[in-house]
Amino acid sequence: QGKRHDEELVALGKKLDVCSSDPTRGNVTVTNSIINESCLCLRNLSGNTNFAASISGCTVNNLSANVGIDILKYSKYVVENNDIKAQHYGIQINNSGNGNTGNRVIFNNNIHDCGLSGILAYTTTGSIAGNNIHNNQVGLKLMNSCNISLYGNAAAQSYAQTQQIKDNTSYEVYASQFSFPAYFRNNVIIDEDNLGNPTDPLVFFDRPNQPPYVTLDVRYNCWGNNFNPTLDLKTTNGTFNWSPTWCPGGGSLASNSIEEMYENAETLFENANYIEAKDLFQNIIQQYPKSDYAQASMKELLRLEEYVADDYTGLKEYYLSNDSILSDTALVKLGDILANNCDVQLENWPQAISWYENKILNPSYLEDSVFAIIDLGLTYLLMENQGLKSTYSGNLKQFIPETKEKYFEHRDYLLSLLPGDALSENLHHKFTRLKYGKLLQNMPNPFTESTQLWYKVEKQVAVSISITDITGKEIKKIDQGTKVEGIYKVDFVETALVSGTYFYTLLIDGIASDTKKMIVMK
Repeated sequence: QGKRHDEELVALGKKLDVCSSDPTRGNVTVTNSIINESCLCLRNLSGNTNFAASISGCTVNNLSANVGIDILKYSKYVVENNDIKAQHYGIQINNSGNGNTGNRVIFNNNIHDCGLSGILAYTTTGSIAGNNIHNNQVGLKLMNSCNISLYGNAAAQSYAQTQQIKDNTSYEVYASQFSFPAYFRNNVIIDEDNLGNPTDPLVFFDRPNQPPYVTLDVRYNCWGNNFNPTLDLKTTNGTFNWSPTWCPGGGSLASNSIEEMYENAETLFENANYIEAKDLFQNIIQQYPKSDYAQASMKELLRLEEYVADDYTGLKEYYLSNDSILSDTALVKLGDILANNCDVQLENWPQAISWYENKILNPSYLEDSVFAIIDLGLTYLLMENQGLKSTYSGNLKQFIPETKEKYFEHRDYLLSLLPGDALSENLHHKFTRLKYGKLLQNMPNPFTESTQLWYKVEKQVAVSISITDITGKEIKKIDQGTKVEGIYKVDFVETALVSGTYFYTLLIDGIASDTKKMIVMK
């Protein structure tokens, strides 16, 4: 603990307790170690884009806190051959994998019995391959413009020789808009007791019900005996191309021309042929704008630019004006996101902050606002780490993190809301810790028109909840009448509230017992 961010941590064959209130580190190698009832937190806010994290052969058991392994802003990472279980997320990796060389892979891990997700990847590039991800709430979550390849072993002769994502309580694979894997092959994705449950598909691609209509390629995967593609593969305004299937012993598979072009571009990138790689990525966007590989290529151009010309101003212009991008509704939205990432790279803080605030106030759907809140907070942390804490702040000052730890706590809470039905395990855990006379944080928060308020009382009392604005003016009072001992829920619906910060207070026999803050976004 307490190492400077430019120092290197190496741990071999040790029992470690590596969480701290400021767990920023440099290069990290942890091998054959035991991390028990603690998080291996590797968070890089230094601005150095060349740090690498390697975690292998470890046993991570963290059922008393949220995350087993937490990686933030590491350009290179290898997480392999570990046994991991945790209260919420086995592995949470954010904003990582942006280096030009070196591995970016989560490989051959046994990830199980996690209360929320086995793996959560957020704005991360790399591969998830060869793992056994089982008996979690959700197997795998890919969120906020990830560029992840998801694959097993085409030559496998048994389930154990390839990647298995199986027997998770909810989804096996969940992806938000712009995060569905372009390469999705040779995985065993099974939940045999699911029996085609329409509310519990194997794969869920979460996107707004808006054009364009999409076709997602999930061919050459093994789905088990009770597979029903209509019920087990779910998205809005789209469909899945799932046939032919593949199972271990089925042999290797031929790739298609777009896939080969993309793989060639990746090889050029890895071999430092940067200009040729850029040309090929742009050719994919030009020739195949409707394909998943066009989106993947757009994301790779952002990672590549540092090594071509370091011209993020020019790249931003490309994202916002290229004819092939402008011809496709999905690419236009992704181009807008990536153009703002260029402003972050350029440290154009006012422009980037204004963009995030606009997304918070004018989201096209819930994920837009949640991701913008998370990314806005991280932007302020990056500014603070460069000594720029008071240089600039936007209009939504309530999203400026008070501390790093409060930022990470709020980030994890927001991510737990997506998708909504994965919240149940987290909610149950919160109930067990809720004290009498106290409120839970409202869920969802932020919200647009409705949210849930939960409270707990220990004896027969008169209960009401007061809603006030930031000046203390009461907006509404919700009379709950007389309640006996127990936990209660209030569905708060108020369509007339404008965007901003509000407070809700639990009144027991007319006396304020607890107050919490909630945020309305329109």
